Amino acid sequence: MAVSIDTVYQRVLALANKEQRGYITPQEFNTFANQAQLEIVEQYLYDINQFNRLNGNDTNYSDMIDLIEDKLSVLEEFVHQTVANGGVDGDGKTILPANLLKLGKVLQNNIAADQVTYQEAIHLTRPTGQLITPTSNTPIYTLIKNEIQLYGWTGECKYTYIRRPNIVSWGYIVISDKAMHDPNNTIDFELHSLEETELVYKILTLAGITLKRPDLSSTGAALLQTKVQQEKI
Repeated sequence: MAVSIDTVYQRVLALANKEQRGYITPQEFNTFANQAQLEIVEQYLYDINQFNRLNGNDTNYSDMIDLIEDKLSVLEEFVHQTVANGGVDGDGKTILPANLLKLGKVLQNNIAADQVTYQEAIHLTRPTGQLITPTSNTPIYTLIKNEIQLYGWTGECKYTYIRRPNIVSWGYIVISDKAMHDPNNTIDFELHSLEETELVYKILTLAGITLKRPDLSSTGAALLQTKVQQEKI
């Protein structure tokens, strides 16, 4: 279930308190909202990486990874493409989507390919009788900028990736010099409903920093820290 951007905006305004801590305009809010959403998604990826580095099979860690992956599932995409000729550097290549945030598994005939560096690929593909040579059964690939370069296989490429969340926007119309919510021109957050509170606190913090209101920033940071501590109990 997505998070309503209007609900978040109203909570942010209520906490900011127009008379005491300054008004956050819709334009400012939309900027902070998109930044907060992206930071939360990037934190998911960081947390998964950190948990996967831990030794053992601690149930708490496993549960956390499952929860994060569930939250990321709305942003996961699956691509099945025909591979273009790659020339002398490899068997083929495919251009990654512009909205890619993190590449997932790369598959050839449902076999997961191993990612290697360009130098490793050159070494493995030299005609010197290598014991391990890339084939359709032992596929490898390199990732350079926005391209996957394939070695040992051609024809098709399947891969998953986590995309950037769509740009959110609190739509509005102006009536009597006051911004009123316009649901027809509104784009909600692509985040799990559990992230509503964190969005509010992050936006408050970002607003305080950008608008040079340390009181607002400290309020958001303190609330966010309290939330983090409660989650660890």
